[in-house]
Amino acid sequence: MKRLSLITLLLLLMPISLVHASDGENVNLSEFPQQLASALGVSEFVGGLLASLILICLFLFPTLMVAGYFGGSGAATYASLIVGLTVTGICVGLGWLPVWIFAVLCLLIALLFGGKFANMFGGGGSP
Repeated sequence: MKRLSLITLLLLLMPISLVHASDGENVNLSEFPQQLASALGVSEFVGGLLASLILICLFLFPTLMVAGYFGGSGAATYASLIVGLTVTGICVGLGWLPVWIFAVLCLLIALLFGGKFANMFGGGGSP
């Protein structure tokens, strides 16, 4: 089943053509969210969120596939945290994502693992 899903994914990616700049044009990654927002007719904030989501998915989906295939669900959890937070930090550094969204995301992850550690060390309410 895993082999079939990998083959299906590769077949779906085959018709995607490469995109490149013309001879006199430069590719500027900092303007990508603005260009995406103007192409979709949405605000620049939404364009930045979509650009960040595209970059996160570009790195996170293959990581989750490899970690889930070789390491199971536990490895996929930690791999998604490491890769997801790293790419989200890169999006903040590029200026695509506001810092407060990154801070809220880190706070939510800390709260989720705080409950897990409380149960592990006997401080949680459930057995």
